[in-house]
Amino acid sequence: MTFLAVLLLQTVSFVWAWEIERPSYDIPIGERIGTANSDGKASAGLGVAVHKYYENDPRHFADYLYLNVSMTANSRKGITYGYNGESFWWIDENDLGSPCIRTGVGDEWGEWVDFPYEYYGFRFYGGPGSAQYTKVWISSNGFISFDPVNLTCPNPSNYFPPTKRPNAVIAAVWSDLDVDGEASITTGCYEQFCTKHFVITWKNIRHKASGQRLTFQITLRDQTSWYAQSQIWISYQNVTAITTKFAVGIEDHEGCKGTIGLCEGQTLANLNGQTFRYYQTSNTFFLKRLTIALADECTDTRFKIEENGNYMRGYNMKLKSTEFPEPDSTYRFATALAGAVTLLLGGCGGIILVGCTVVDSFLVYLDVVEALAYYQYSRIEKLELRDQFSSPPISQGAYIKVPTEFECVDATLSIVVDWVFDDPNNEAHSLTVSATTTYAEYDTSGLHLEDHNVTTSATLNVVPDAGNDRSSARLVTSTPVEYKAFLGINLPDPPMNDDPDDYYKINVPEHYLLTISMVPPANANFDLYLYYGNNSSPVASSTNPANGEHEFIPYLGFAGTYYIRAKCVSSFGLYNLYIHMQYHFGPLPPGPLSTNRTSMEPG
Repeated sequence: MTFLAVLLLQTVSFVWAWEIERPSYDIPIGERIGTANSDGKASAGLGVAVHKYYENDPRHFADYLYLNVSMTANSRKGITYGYNGESFWWIDENDLGSPCIRTGVGDEWGEWVDFPYEYYGFRFYGGPGSAQYTKVWISSNGFISFDPVNLTCPNPSNYFPPTKRPNAVIAAVWSDLDVDGEASITTGCYEQFCTKHFVITWKNIRHKASGQRLTFQITLRDQTSWYAQSQIWISYQNVTAITTKFAVGIEDHEGCKGTIGLCEGQTLANLNGQTFRYYQTSNTFFLKRLTIALADECTDTRFKIEENGNYMRGYNMKLKSTEFPEPDSTYRFATALAGAVTLLLGGCGGIILVGCTVVDSFLVYLDVVEALAYYQYSRIEKLELRDQFSSPPISQGAYIKVPTEFECVDATLSIVVDWVFDDPNNEAHSLTVSATTTYAEYDTSGLHLEDHNVTTSATLNVVPDAGNDRSSARLVTSTPVEYKAFLGINLPDPPMNDDPDDYYKINVPEHYLLTISMVPPANANFDLYLYYGNNSSPVASSTNPANGEHEFIPYLGFAGTYYIRAKCVSSFGLYNLYIHMQYHFGPLPPGPLSTNRTSMEPG
């Protein structure tokens, strides 16, 4: 028997399918699935790594799939800033506590500077413990950033806010500037009415293209309440028109929103003697709870959620320990969560599409799914952890709910799960894995308004083999569709039955172009054939040589039933099969797409 796991991105027309022979011995799989959802205020992301298949393992005396399940949550999406002009406010160097003056540091200079106050934390599109920054990157080119890429970037992007890094930027005059011997950058602390400020001043900076000298300042105020974002002041003591464009304003940690804008150089003169204050305009949203739930309606299914601390992890969750542990430096979760994390892109970073729009708040890679489930923090408090191995057991489902740390805006939860099959190998299963973010909404005065949920889910279906001949071919009912399946011959020890062929059946209407492509595993030789009806000879084929060469068939012919055959010539492994039908306008063209009509006719 073979099983098939299907991921349904619920608002996307594609059906993603993952198929592999259910073997007669243990086999590593290493496939990853990701999905995400956002309501514009908070986001939930889900990653499922199908780690390994175990055949009749003594751990459960049954077959089971070993899954690493990770979810992430983020409530930054709803944070917005506004700005307004105020009376000119300038903090002189002599009013700073312990000022640090840097003279003549030159062109393209940048440096990380720690905020000196022990209890100072600058909150910027974030919340306590996440995006509450303790240091800032200062660039000679008129901006500061909290993005850990250490870029000085002499010229801003041509559109704003830019997703191009650096992100989490506050710009006063972002342009190509030079801190020569007549210029300086000063940083220091300032207190007013028991409120702490951190001040960065660019003094007499030279604009390289025009030679003009500019003096301006950015002031960062510590947050004054648990629910509010920090405020920002940008002041222009002595600026004039320049000959190139410049950027001014702020942007969030993803470069997706803010009040930043690109301006013509001559307009800089209009800012002379001006101060602008940037402040939070939205309600505040804090995470309350993360939930992972698993459900299989088949009564012959069990789940085992590992409760050992090595297998259950959470960042920014409520911990049993009174000390908040440091993150694993290998994965830099503190840096990532303070910058731009919430879940799971495909493979090497392709964007997940939901409803044909980019879910731009999800920036953890699928390659990290196992790492999330193994190597994050331990000692999380397990709230309402239940599975079918619990006492008393529950049926058809399992879940874990955990509370987050007080008023956080980023969190992750990762668990290891055994999906156990107690039925014969030819039975079908359907597993739905859901991730739910529960968050609280507060108004700008700190009053709690209501709680909300954001849920995303993936469904894995276990079904029989695609079939080794036409009589057992898998019926393809809609396209586009992608299957991931296993083929192999001369399989290594321990022995496993050869599976050289998979057949798929599809009904093609008149004037439809059928496109089939296959990506075989590396160092293997897999071929692709297309048959019309009961004909024994293929109407089209693709038989590239070995070493993982792609196979591709575009075909336009008579309406009717077609069979697609994926064949293993040598070696073994997983392949991707993509099937798509598209209406073709006009008559059948001559040439390779239409083939010989006589051989295609029934009978």
